[in-house]
Amino acid sequence: MGQEQGLNAYGQGEHLYNFFGWGNPGTEQGQSARRMQPRASLMLPHAMHLGDQLTLAITMCGCGSTEPVRLGINGHWHEIALTETWQTTRLSVPTTPTMYERSIYIEWQSKAAPRPLVHAVVLEAHRAHGWLSSALVAALTILGVLLLGRAQPFAHRLSWSLVLLVSLLLGSWWYAPQLLPPTALMALAALAALALTATVAPLWQRICLWLLCLWLLALPQLLGTWVLDDAFISFRYAKNLIEGGGFTFNPGGELVEGYTNFLWTIIMAAALAVGLEPVMTAQWLCSGIAITTLLVSYHLARAWWPNRPWVLLPPLILAFNPSFLLYTARGSGMETALVTLLSLLALWALWRPSTRGPS
Repeated sequence: MGQEQGLNAYGQGEHLYNFFGWGNPGTEQGQSARRMQPRASLMLPHAMHLGDQLTLAITMCGCGSTEPVRLGINGHWHEIALTETWQTTRLSVPTTPTMYERSIYIEWQSKAAPRPLVHAVVLEAHRAHGWLSSALVAALTILGVLLLGRAQPFAHRLSWSLVLLVSLLLGSWWYAPQLLPPTALMALAALAALALTATVAPLWQRICLWLLCLWLLALPQLLGTWVLDDAFISFRYAKNLIEGGGFTFNPGGELVEGYTNFLWTIIMAAALAVGLEPVMTAQWLCSGIAITTLLVSYHLARAWWPNRPWVLLPPLILAFNPSFLLYTARGSGMETALVTLLSLLALWALWRPSTRGPS
């Protein structure tokens, strides 16, 4: 807490949101800390993805006042007794669903003067989330790759399998809580690996494309995800549709076409109908579509330039296009990723008839 840096005007940093109600960092009894205001808060985004049986360890000091502090964790309140020295309180995190979904919202309240100091907030998981299912997905991926590539030379299959195995292990180790859980990311990586095995013959091109796919999957870790507020218009229409309210923004209101993406809204309605959460579903789809678009661009280039080494240039340019990344791999919750893929497929379909000879 006392060393948290890089916060913007909205109280957002690398590991937390809603960092409001805090004084400037200082030092007290050899510890860096911040004094809280009468009300202070912070949110640890996507923290529920860290694991099961989460525990918060909060190090605080009255340092001038020993009046108890009220501490809320996702709406569950505790009273913390303080002393004149630093002490660490460990509290279990309630796992019941909250309005913050998979985030953890912590709020401090105090009437003391001077206000208490907070040195550190540490979140720990007794059991890492998704490690068993991720290991199963990795094992099935390697098995599928070996079966799909059985016609390829053994050395190629071995090299490709080792590249995949090392990549998946490093990805599991590097994972930090984000919108998508580790198993979802592993599943996307597995689908990309199987698609590459089945459709890309040259091993060096396959490995290059795999690195680009990993780059797309790593972007939420590096740059974060985001959801455009317009996406919730589609989510609301989808929700009302499956609940019997029809295509309306307000059930019982006028039938106004307030959404801009009929197909995307129908897809979100289907996701809601089977019990999926729309924000996470949209992120999963956008990430998957980003990888698919990358591979389609490669195959289109290969059809355009047969047996040319620069067939990797289009997917390379696409993988580092800021606009493409912002609305696909990083999310947005909108239909932009799907429109991009369908447009590319339409261009390919229009081009292919012109390449045919007379019938």
